Amino acid sequence: MIRGIHLSTRIPQIQKMRKSDHDRAEKTSRWAVEVEKIESSFSNMEIEMRSNGDGISGIQFTVEIDHHVTGQSRISDVQMRMILPDDYPRSLPKVYPVDITIPFDNRAHLYRDREGGVHICLITEEEWTEDCTMAGLMSLASLWIHKYIVWRNEGVWPGFGRSHGNICGKIGGCEHS
Repeated sequence: MIRGIHLSTRIPQIQKMRKSDHDRAEKTSRWAVEVEKIESSFSNMEIEMRSNGDGISGIQFTVEIDHHVTGQSRISDVQMRMILPDDYPRSLPKVYPVDITIPFDNRAHLYRDREGGVHICLITEEEWTEDCTMAGLMSLASLWIHKYIVWRNEGVWPGFGRSHGNICGKIGGCEHS
């Protein structure tokens, strides 16, 4: 787990695109800068990039569970899949748990997509900017899965949370594309 990340900071500054990163992306590519940020932040994490020919369409990564944080030892790691929208980085990617079944419960900071899949709430679309990165969402996904395991075991979401407001405020489900 990445220590020192609080929900109030959302994406860690080091994982955001800075002016120098945007300048490098113009000279090379956004993907090259994104991959560099991922590799520098997660050197020990198992990562698989998915390509659509024009660039990265998604990324699958493994979050190693810190048992001291979650207080359980049944789950040692969790596969997550980030799906990038066609207009990335203008739009927010979706992150799905891959190898564990997470039933929809709006108290667990989840969305249900139009196909019925459950993806996790990491940041709102209003907070997403082109300065946000896949590495930043990977950090938030690691934090989220640890909090989810604690919530599932104890019934209380640990740390700070906030309402999903109009996007996911419907009891029993939400449609979030």
